Amino acid sequence: FFLLIYPFGIPLFAFMLLKYCRTTPSYEDAVAFLNCGYADRYYYWEVLEMMRNLLISIVPTVFPQNTALQNTISQTVLVTYLVGLLLIQPYKKKSNLFLQCLQLFTVWMLISGGVLLKYGNLGEDTQTSISTLLIF
Repeated sequence: FFLLIYPFGIPLFAFMLLKYCRTTPSYEDAVAFLNCGYADRYYYWEVLEMMRNLLISIVPTVFPQNTALQNTISQTVLVTYLVGLLLIQPYKKKSNLFLQCLQLFTVWMLISGGVLLKYGNLGEDTQTSISTLLIF
C-alpha cells in the first residue's frame, strides 16, 4: 500500500499544493522551495522532475531480469526529458538549464557505459579504461 502512496502520492500532493498556492498568494512562500528556480508559468516543473526520477528508479524493480529493456526505457526517459527541457527551457536562469542538461547527459553516459561494459566485446584493458572513466 505504501509502495504506491509514497512514489505517486508525493508528486501528486506536491502538484496539488503548488496549484492551490498559486491561487492563494498568501501561501506562495510556503512552497517556494518547489518552484523558485522555474519561470512562473512552469511552476509544476519540479513535479515532472520527481516523476522522471521515479520512472528511472522504478524500471529495475519492474523489469529485474531484463537489463536490455531497463537500459532502453531509462535512456528513452532521459533523452525525452532532455529534449523537452531544451525545447521548453523552464528555468529562470540559463545556468540552471545548463547544469540540468549536464546532469542528464552524465546519467545517460553512465547508463550507456554500463550497457557497453555488459554487452560489448571489449578487451580487459578497454573495460578497465571505461570503468575508470565512468567512476570519474
